[in-house]
Amino acid sequence: MAAGNEIEQRKLALVQQMEEHRNSITGAKLLLNDQITSRKSALKEKLNVPKKIKQSIQEKSTKWLIGALASGTVMAFLGRRRSKRKQENKKKKSIFLTLLIALSRPFIKKYLVNTLRQYSMAKLQSKTGLPIGRRGYDYQQAGQVEHY
Repeated sequence: MAAGNEIEQRKLALVQQMEEHRNSITGAKLLLNDQITSRKSALKEKLNVPKKIKQSIQEKSTKWLIGALASGTVMAFLGRRRSKRKQENKKKKSIFLTLLIALSRPFIKKYLVNTLRQYSMAKLQSKTGLPIGRRGYDYQQAGQVEHY
């Protein structure tokens, strides 16, 4: 019976020890949660850009005003209209280019059609092996047509 009593005491000691460990783990967990929450809020505050800009404008309003005036002046100079002389030169160039394209279009079309025709004739001849003339299949060259 003494052995059974010792076992019971040992069980109670282990249960008590487990309870102490659980309590210490719970305390450590609560402490970590508090630390994480405080660091999270500090980081959130640090990364709040709109709030920082608002504070900067309120604290240094004269510097922001001078900066805004300077950037507005620069943008005004950059956005000026060009002189009429340059615009007239552009119009003349565009009219000349349009006229040049309109006049060269028939020549370009004829060149492209002839090049495409020669390419397709060469492809056809290489596939069929038959002699092909300028206007299609050349019967005379093939020797199939006799002259009377």
